[in-house]
Amino acid sequence: MQDKLISEIASQNGAFGGRMISMHLNQFEKEGFVPDIVVVDPPRKGLELNIINYFQKKKIKKIVYVSCNPATLAKNINHLQKEYHQECVFQNQ
Repeated sequence: MQDKLISEIASQNGAFGGRMISMHLNQFEKEGFVPDIVVVDPPRKGLELNIINYFQKKKIKKIVYVSCNPATLAKNINHLQKEYHQECVFQNQ
């Protein structure tokens, strides 16, 4: 079910014609894989520092961030703005 949700979010954010790969950051780094688009759905505490560092170092084209905690979303966006710009925020009512 989570892969279906990720596919839906990715297609809504311009990820057409590609392939979806679901793996942990350790596998990305081990295989030298740098994705074009990443969909993250971190726990309430937000993204771990090693993930933020990976994103900043690899300069992924687009990050789709799904969050249930506006405070950690804001904190993580603040860190990511060093290498990325925020396009939009949607809030589910």
